[in-house]
Amino acid sequence: MENSSSPSNIVSNTIVEAPNPGACVEVYLDLLFRTDMFLADKPEYFYDTKVWFGEPSLIQLIIYHDRENSPENVN
Repeated sequence: MENSSSPSNIVSNTIVEAPNPGACVEVYLDLLFRTDMFLADKPEYFYDTKVWFGEPSLIQLIIYHDRENSPENVN
């Protein structure tokens, strides 16, 4: 279910699970590399990440469109 207070410029909101903190670092770095490569020729898109370490560890990747309306610029 989508949060009604979330910004409308979210293109993707993905959560990836890793079995433990050590694996989380590897998954996180791979995810960042792949995201950077995918968005390399798309300057209108940008992303933010959040990481929760534990067992399992979680990585949240949010891809936004239109930097002008990013959560930091809305208010």
